[in-house]
Parts: sequence; structure tokens; C-alpha cells
Amino acid sequence: MMYLYSLFSTFVCTTLAYGYPAWASFKAVDSEDPLLHTQWLVYWIVIAVFTVFEMLLENILSWLPFYYEAKMCFIAWLVLPQFKGATKLYVQFVSPTLEKYEEHIDRHIDNVRRRASSKFGEVASDGLDFITSKGVEVLAMAKDVAATANKKDEKEQPSRARGESDVTL
Repeated sequence: MMYLYSLFSTFVCTTLAYGYPAWASFKAVDSEDPLLHTQWLVYWIVIAVFTVFEMLLENILSWLPFYYEAKMCFIAWLVLPQFKGATKLYVQFVSPTLEKYEEHIDRHIDNVRRRASSKFGEVASDGLDFITSKGVEVLAMAKDVAATANKKDEKEQPSRARGESDVTL
């Protein structure tokens, strides 16, 4: 029974945290209202921060009584426009923290991007070298197998006199 409740809670939280906001963001894209754009951009930043922290702490938090109920209420507070919870958290905590560490974060992102790009180039180059060298070997093996199969077929088929067929009457 607890497992079913957990599935239900997960479904409700996911729908509330991602389903409705995705639809509202879709509608906001076509809107001319810049406040609506800002509201949903702020929401996505806050829910991303929440999701990262939740992933790190969920094994501990999930043991707390009423964790899923509290999570549902918190997400509702974040997502529903009448509460402006995401905006409040963003203005009070998220934005000041990100602004304080912006240069540091940007430096790390650039560093990771450069390393990943370099590493990807190495892996792609090594992969192409491997495919090229092994590809030639595979083609040579396939040629040998085909030649062996042709020789075997020739030995198994007795030579026929002109006009003979496999059909017997």
C-alpha cells in the first residue's frame, strides 16, 4: 500500500512540478506579456535548484513523516501564480546567491566546456581510428569467409551434364 502511495505522490509531484509549468510556459512563449515570460523563467530556475538539492538529500528526506505531502504543498506553492512562491524564493535566495558566485560559476562552466570539448575531440578521433583499423580487418575477414563459403558450395554441388536439372520426374 505504501508503494502505491509513493507512486501516486511521485506522479502528482511530477505533474505539478513539470507538466503544468511546461504547458503554461508553452502558452507564455506566444504571449506578448514580458511578466509572464519572467514568471516562468524564474520558476524553471527555482525548480532546477530544488531538484538538484532534492536529488542530493532525498534518501534522507524521504524518511521524514509527511515528506511527500510537504513536497506536494511546496511545489504547489512554487508553481501556482497566486502564491508567487518561485518568485519569492528567487528574489530572496536564488538570485543573490547566483549573483554572488556568478564569476566563479562561469569560470567553472567554461573550464568544463573546454575539457569536455577537448576530450570529445580525442574520443571521436580515437573512435574513428579504431573504426578505420578494425573496419579494414572486418572487411578482410568477411572476404575470407565469403571465399570459403563459395569454395564449400562448389565442392558440394556435383557437376551436371548439360540439360540436367534438379527436378526429377
